[in-house]
Formats: sequence, structure tokens, C-alpha cells
Amino acid sequence: MQVAWHERSQPIDESHVARVERILGKLEQVRRRGLACFGSEGHKFRLGWRASAAKIAAFEKRQGIRLPGCYRAFLEHAGNGGAGPYYGLYALDQWNDFVGWITDDVPPADFPARPCPLRPGRNTQCMARDPADYQGTISLGTQGCSYVMLLIVTGEFAGRVVYADASGLPPYVSRERDFLAWYERWLDELLQGYDTAWFGYGPGGGEAEFFHILEAGGYGAEERTEAAGAFFRLPQLSDDARRRIPLLCGDREEGVRAAACGAIKKFEIRGTEERCLALLEDPAAEVRRSAVWTVMALAPDLAGDAVLRRLHDDSDPDVATTAFFELQKAGRVSRDVLLRVVNESPHGSVRGLAAHAIQWQVEDSGLLVRLLADENPQVRLYATLGMRQLKLAMWLPEILAHLDREQDVYVVSSILHYLGELADPAAVPKLLEWCRSSDDFHRLEALESLAKIGDERAIPAAREMLRENRCPRRTLEHGSQTHIHSISHLARQSLAASPNPALRKLSRSAYAQSLLSRFWKFLRGV
Repeated sequence: MQVAWHERSQPIDESHVARVERILGKLEQVRRRGLACFGSEGHKFRLGWRASAAKIAAFEKRQGIRLPGCYRAFLEHAGNGGAGPYYGLYALDQWNDFVGWITDDVPPADFPARPCPLRPGRNTQCMARDPADYQGTISLGTQGCSYVMLLIVTGEFAGRVVYADASGLPPYVSRERDFLAWYERWLDELLQGYDTAWFGYGPGGGEAEFFHILEAGGYGAEERTEAAGAFFRLPQLSDDARRRIPLLCGDREEGVRAAACGAIKKFEIRGTEERCLALLEDPAAEVRRSAVWTVMALAPDLAGDAVLRRLHDDSDPDVATTAFFELQKAGRVSRDVLLRVVNESPHGSVRGLAAHAIQWQVEDSGLLVRLLADENPQVRLYATLGMRQLKLAMWLPEILAHLDREQDVYVVSSILHYLGELADPAAVPKLLEWCRSSDDFHRLEALESLAKIGDERAIPAAREMLRENRCPRRTLEHGSQTHIHSISHLARQSLAASPNPALRKLSRSAYAQSLLSRFWKFLRGV
């Protein structure tokens, strides 16, 4: 197995205690200089009380493990939890935080003692919520949201830090050889002014270490890509690095080309514009996307036409989306461009962006109706919003026909609102049908539109809803939607705003009945 340069270059014969003492000195420097990083407002660079040797031994006996010597030394001679990367370190008694999170089952009693299957780098074969992928680890701390830090405590890589995600991303094992090297790297990068927002990914060190991995040979695509991306962490580049990084735009690895292009943007390396423009035609979508960001930052006037071609013709939706936003920021997305995207883009998400951005005009009415048949629901939604903006009553038959075919709940809602805004009695029969929908929100929206039209044929449906004291609820693919008010309350609101006195009277009567009902309930309670 190839060992990363920064691992090979670090001393391995130094005692753990001496390393802890050096770390404590650097931690004091961080405090003295008043530095800050993501999460430090919580731990304030202060460590918890040290753990006694007896406490550590008792923990090891209970779990059937021997903690890695580097971590054991930290607990005993530095602190048990507190200051650390991201939101800091857990105390030892929070060791099972992550495994308890990803499974409802009680983990096996010997979970930390089982062989750990993880290896340095990204472990793409691991399933996010399979506890077996994380056996042989203990929890170190949280990075926020669903991201956590773990420590491997068994096997060949015991002592390594792991970044895991409870929601889906594969775990990543840090390149540092042990916990103390990882922790000291964090302090070193803070003291040197590095960007530590994504601390711990890729190699440690600086320009020399990164270029060694990129140029020495013998390193894999993942390590070389990480090394190229590591330049982003640096506060500034040397003149030598500013000369060498653009050469990486011709590297054999697409990840290296993309990262080099991004570094050119971050550090504003001039004289590279033509090289980056050429990357807009790169076979790798990741590289083209990075090139769009870079050329639009360095030379928007020179790159505008080429990036427009990416918007119109790129086969990758992410590249086209990036081109859209970058051109929009530069003021290069005209109405003609938007109309072409809506009509011609193969990517539904990009057509949706254009449909949202267009200032629709009356002459676009035919296009808006055609967009109701678009396969992308966002496009259809923005088409209905354009119709509502223009009040296109002439297309009412087509809109009513589409309502029966529409499957997206939000597009249906927009059309139901639109029918009320048109206030055309021809829509009443269709709205009455939707008052019997199985979707509570659609029933209420249909009633609201009937109330706006002022048609008294809505009264039977209204009376039915006025008797429903439960809250509306809708089941969605990824959850559910509800409302704090009851169906009867929302129905009364719609009726109260109607231009028809009979519907307003129905609302008032229902409100009076509601007050009376609550009064009698109160008396019975007394």
C-alpha cells in the first residue's frame, strides 16, 4: 500500500506524552492569539478534565479493547473531551453516540472490539446505516448535522480518525497515522491561517507536500486529487506554486484538472485565461464545471460566449446549471437566452430555472400553455405562475383539461388558485369536483377559488368542510404537510373574503356556532 508523503515524513519514535505536551503548547498559542474556527464558540479551545488511568482502564475492560496509545495519552495527559476540530471532542462516556444514531437496535456488546473494516481514504463500499461498517470504532465528536468523527480502535488502522455521515455519504478515513497527528495538524493549520472549514480531508502539510504527491509518481488518483484540492486550504500561494498549478490543468486525472482550475480562480492566477477556456471543452463534466466558475471570475467578457454554449449545449445538467448562474451574475442572461433555454434545453432543471427567471409577456401565452406538458414539474409550476401573472383567461379550456392530467400537487395547487384569480364562472364545475378531492389542501384551495368567484353552488361543499375540525394533512413522498388551523377554520376564512353576501353570511354563522360550541364545552368542563 502506498503511504502518503506527510505520513512518511513525520517522526515515529517520539513518545506519546512528549507529543501531547507539544500539542498543549500549540493549543495555548491558539488561545493566546484569540483564533477562531468553525465550532470553537462552543468549546472555546478548552479541554475537559483529564481522565485518570483507572477510569481509562475501567472503560477498556468494559468494552474489551485496548485504546490506541496515542488517544490514551491524550485522555490522560491533555483532557477528556473539549477543544477539537469542528464542534470539539466528546468525553469518553459518549463513545457510542454514532452507532446509537444509525440503528434502532442495541449494538452488540463487543461492538468496539470487533475488527474494523475501514481503510484510509473514502470507503465507497460502506452503507451509511449499516452498523457493521463502523464496528471497531468509538465516537469522537460531531461536525454538525449528520456528520460525525469516529476513532478506529481495532485492527491495522487503530488510532486513525474517521469522518462518517448518518445520512448517506461513505465514511472517510483521515490520512494522518494516528489521533495525535490528526489533532496536531488541526492546531498547525489554525496557527498558519489555513481554511479549516473542511479540516482533515486530504493530506496535511503545505505546498511542498502537495506537489510531491502530485509529481513524484506512485500515488493513486484519489490521493493526487486530494493533494490538488489541498491548495484551497492555504492562505496564499508562493510565486513558484502560482507557476506550477496552471500546469496541472493538463493532468491525466480529471479531479486534479478540476482542482487546479479552481485554485486558479481562488488565488486569481492571471495569464491562465486561455488555458481555462480550453477546459470548457474537457471530456469530464467536473472539469467543465470548474472551468465555468473560473473563467467567469477571471474574464467574464472574454468567456461569456463560450459559457453560453455550455448553457445551451452541455450534456451535463450540473455544468449547464453552473453556467446559468454564472452568466446570470454577470448580467449575460437576456430574455432571448431564457426563451431559448426554456424551448431547447435537454435538462428539466435548467428549463425550470429559465422559466422562473423570465419576465413573461402576453405574446408568450402559447408557450406557457405548451409548457404545461413539460416533463419537469418545476417548469410546469413556473408556467402556471406566468399565466397567473398575465391573467390569461383565453386559455381556460386548456388549463381545465390539464388539471385532470396533472400529478404534481404543487402545480395542481397553483392552477386551483389561478382559477379563483380569473373569477370565471366557467371554472365552477371543475372546482366543485376538486372540492371532493382526497387531498385536504386541494379541497380547501378549490373552495377558496369558488368563494372568490362568489358562486353559491359552493355552499354544500362549504358546509361539509365547516364541520371538519381536524387539521388538513397531505402525505408526500418524503414526509407530510399539515397546517396549524383546522379545515373548518380555513374554510371560514375563505368564505369571509368572498364578494358574495350569502357566502360571507355562512362564514359568520359557522363562526358563531363555533363560539357557542366552545362555550358549552367550557361549561361542561366546569
